[in-house]
Amino acid sequence: MTTLDERQEAVAVHERRATRAVTNYVIGGTWYIGIWYFAVAVVGAAIIVVIEVSNDGVGINPATGPAGSARFFLFVMGILLPLMLMPVHLAAGGTRRTLTRGFLVGGAAVGVMFAAAATLVVLLQPWVLDLLGVGTGRPCRSSRSWARRSRSASSTSSPATRSPSATTGSAAGAGPGC
Repeated sequence: MTTLDERQEAVAVHERRATRAVTNYVIGGTWYIGIWYFAVAVVGAAIIVVIEVSNDGVGINPATGPAGSARFFLFVMGILLPLMLMPVHLAAGGTRRTLTRGFLVGGAAVGVMFAAAATLVVLLQPWVLDLLGVGTGRPCRSSRSWARRSRSASSTSSPATRSPSATTGSAAGAGPGC
């Protein structure tokens, strides 16, 4: 093996190690903060369920908050992590190429993992709500009673003041929050 081959092999080993380090920092840093994000989001969803149950169900799907806002959390992390890692990575002898490769691999991995976690939250919500005795977890589950109250109130009023949904039974009159 010549000196040039040894040098090329050493550079390749250094680039793989630096790329792996950036990837690990991106995944680890995002999940370290992401665990707290999901903990706060699940507690917030639990508060929404308590409010929904105490108000006879208003038709809110509490899992859409944590599942839907995960992309904004990842957007913020995508802004912060490069700003935090770049100076340290470059000062430690890493290159911009290894930094970029590490961010691409780490970002793709974190995106897939967060998509799986958000999907899991949405899929487990009906099961958890059934365990708690809250209901099916489907939105507008108590809208039938609201629609009945609406129809009974409108049946005593004149036809000119009735809403079209109360007379036709359309989905527009399914209830508040639908």
